[in-house]
Amino acid sequence: MMPPTLETSRLILRKLEISDLTAVFDYSSEPEYTQFLPYPCPTSIADFKSIFQNLLDNEDSYIWAICLKGKHQLIGIIEISLDSPTEANLHYEINHQFYNQGFATEATQTVITWTWENLPQIAQIIADTHSANLGSQRVMEKSGMNRIKTEFVTWDKYPEPVELVYYQIKRPIS
Repeated sequence: MMPPTLETSRLILRKLEISDLTAVFDYSSEPEYTQFLPYPCPTSIADFKSIFQNLLDNEDSYIWAICLKGKHQLIGIIEISLDSPTEANLHYEINHQFYNQGFATEATQTVITWTWENLPQIAQIIADTHSANLGSQRVMEKSGMNRIKTEFVTWDKYPEPVELVYYQIKRPIS
């Protein structure tokens, strides 16, 4: 789906494009970045290209590149995927060099607001993170999301099950 360009005081959220491949690969290939994700670090840009292309080809999602305003430097990705008629899933990622600066929260709040204003069928937004990813949990909480459950899942890269924490925000009643 074609997302519109959104702006905040510090960020521009624009459509993610194939030309963003190298910038996303650069932070995605860092072990610090993938420690809380179900897949291992990509080892080559050639291998990563097919994963990235699948992301771009997803017709059930609005996907934005998170860019610093003024510099137009890509620092992450944010996505709203429409997994059911009334529920959306929120996914975001930030280059670890930009952690703890409020960029993920700023982008998340903007996309949640956009979802309520433009997708009237969506009644709730769900997001999840690894239970040890306290920074991501803070982003969800600062964005108005509430913790609703935990669940153990299997990730191929770890021998033991991983605990995920799920958050939810419901459409405000007008």
